[in-house]
Amino acid sequence: MPADPVYPGLLPIPSLAAYRQSLFHLTYIQHGGSGLGWNPEYVAALDWSEMQWYCRRLEHERQREAKAIKGASSTSTQSLE
Repeated sequence: MPADPVYPGLLPIPSLAAYRQSLFHLTYIQHGGSGLGWNPEYVAALDWSEMQWYCRRLEHERQREAKAIKGASSTSTQSLE
């Protein structure tokens, strides 16, 4: 199996599966509009380390949104009691 490509100044991509997962993560838009929704061509032009930074940041934002929604939901439920 050939080694993963390494380009000058860029980190090697661990695997095709990791690349595809990152591409999906940055192009997917969840129901309700959460997500970046970037087009695949734009994401493919990013270097690997930049893709990973955006993936981590997007995951952090989604967790923050989920926590806020959960908090709003529990507040709403309490006011009905």
